[in-house]
Amino acid sequence: MHEQAVATCSINRYWPPFCFDKTVLGQSKSTAWAPLQRLRAQSARAWAFAALIVSLIAPCAVANEAPVRAQSSQFNEYHEKAEYLLNFTRYVEWPAKSFKQTNSPIVISILGQDRFGDDLRSFLADKMVQGRKLIVRGVTSLEECKDSQILFVSESEKKRTARVLQLLKASPVLTVGETDKFLQFGGIINFSLKDELLCLDINQTAAERVGLKISSKLLLIADRTKQAQRQPK
Repeated sequence: MHEQAVATCSINRYWPPFCFDKTVLGQSKSTAWAPLQRLRAQSARAWAFAALIVSLIAPCAVANEAPVRAQSSQFNEYHEKAEYLLNFTRYVEWPAKSFKQTNSPIVISILGQDRFGDDLRSFLADKMVQGRKLIVRGVTSLEECKDSQILFVSESEKKRTARVLQLLKASPVLTVGETDKFLQFGGIINFSLKDELLCLDINQTAAERVGLKISSKLLLIADRTKQAQRQPK
């Protein structure tokens, strides 16, 4: 029997880019709030200015694309999840044994239904993290899951989530899910939605057990720390 420490945070649509801004990381929550508010205001002004320029030089295009822009300005669950997966590669440290070679890529695998569209791949295109390329791939077998640095377990795999996590319990794979009890089954990071708020739960104990180090800069966005329910060994 053991206790799992879980850091929890609720993030609205403005959090992903600002949580990781260099002016915010490393500050206390009370100190970080003011620059977060300023960054949010600056972003809003920048978007308004860009919209004005577009309206001046391409009125016809603006008219034709208005429904698309309106839709993109709304909360997009998988767009934001893609942003977080990219940031996880920057703020999680894997043990050397996770990579076959010193220049091996960081592999992000998706098990089950891929609802990211082109967002995740476009975020990762031509990016390097710690001198490594980033690769996204779909996987189908449980054995393929082990050969990953990040494994996103889709909601479509809910029935076999426990079995997948049991297989990976000793592997240095950052498991990320989007279903209830994902952390209780041994997962490391879980997404959930509450009225268009993207909530992020981090099971730091599970991460440490497989040799993963989650940066305090990532944990900074946690609102509170709680204890997960005790699970049998």
